[in-house]
Amino acid sequence: MPASLAPPAPTSSKPGATAGRLRVLFISSFLLFPDSRVGGAKRLFYLARELANQCDLTVLCTDVGREAGARSEPIETPFERFFYLRYRRSLADKLTTPLGIVRSLRKHESEINAFLGREPFDVVICAFPHTLSFLALPVLRAADRVIYIEDDLSLETARARVAATLSPLMKLVWTARLAQSTRFYNRMMKRVACFVSISQEEQAIMRRSYPALETKIVGYGIPIFEYSPVGPPPADLVLGFIGHYSHKSNVDAVEFFLEHWYPVLKRRVPRLSVHIAGKEIPAALVEKYRAETGIVWKENVPELRSFYEDISIFVNPIVSQRGLRTKLVEAAAFGRPIISTALGAEGLGDLDLRIAETAEECADACATLQDPATYQACAAGNRKAVEESYSIEAIGRSLFDCVSALANA
Repeated sequence: MPASLAPPAPTSSKPGATAGRLRVLFISSFLLFPDSRVGGAKRLFYLARELANQCDLTVLCTDVGREAGARSEPIETPFERFFYLRYRRSLADKLTTPLGIVRSLRKHESEINAFLGREPFDVVICAFPHTLSFLALPVLRAADRVIYIEDDLSLETARARVAATLSPLMKLVWTARLAQSTRFYNRMMKRVACFVSISQEEQAIMRRSYPALETKIVGYGIPIFEYSPVGPPPADLVLGFIGHYSHKSNVDAVEFFLEHWYPVLKRRVPRLSVHIAGKEIPAALVEKYRAETGIVWKENVPELRSFYEDISIFVNPIVSQRGLRTKLVEAAAFGRPIISTALGAEGLGDLDLRIAETAEECADACATLQDPATYQACAAGNRKAVEESYSIEAIGRSLFDCVSALANA
């Protein structure tokens, strides 16, 4: 990695805790910095930033989203006590612990110990499966007030993969991997006092798996002032989707849309165009639809706002995995109506989302939203909902309430 991308060095001597404030350790599988384009990382960044206003926060990150290596400029973070752990996942972890990095961390114990010091934390927050591995390290082995945040329910994704696999050999492989993940998950979840989910659906799944585990719902939040509404939509209908395509759910969504929805929409909607944007767009996908002049590919959009200025409606055809819907909150904040599958809309009941599971339903929603009055009412209503329910200040307070309750239990 170039020197310009080197993370902040571990802090050898940290300032003492502010009187009366909780000491909180926030461990993230994603690198946390302001202009991340990974939805999960963006949400965690905003949550951590809000906690830093109310706690003495220490942030420890890995980089599951692989953002550091893709950047040409230094990573800047607002956190005073911040450490980015660069590691190479060991072969032993890959073979035995699909969701964990226990063996990989052993090589970095001295770095982690030097950064964390010996003073215990009031609460430890772990975000996404890899971070549960940190709880096995001696420096955190005594931590008993642990909050775990996960938005994609990795075990559910693994179970779905086993069910969808037709090859007997691959089904055997994925079943074995699921068993390994389940053992790791069950062992580490014994250390967790509270699970934070994004929706009632995910909360119900976790309660079925771990009936004794306390669960809370903390939704999405964005800094409203950074998302002022964009101008009027283009004259012709432009559907848009943006995502980071290292996440399989985004690739699945685009493939599903182009194969099943786009041909019907093209017949029913005059002068339709589709903008597909984001990082790491699969080259094979672009090549497959190269002859489609109505599809515009936008790799590495320089500014998120410019993407939403160019589209009329945000379409969210998520068909696999659970996970963050940050992009839907952003689309609503910018003032663009949204058409989504039910899976893609989980946890966002306050928004006026047009639900579509078929191409015909999507086309009908497009037709309805082409009425100017309906379009404006939808856009204005969603903007108001974001301001009332999805501000990062409100969401940050919800997480801090969980932290305070656990610390004082």
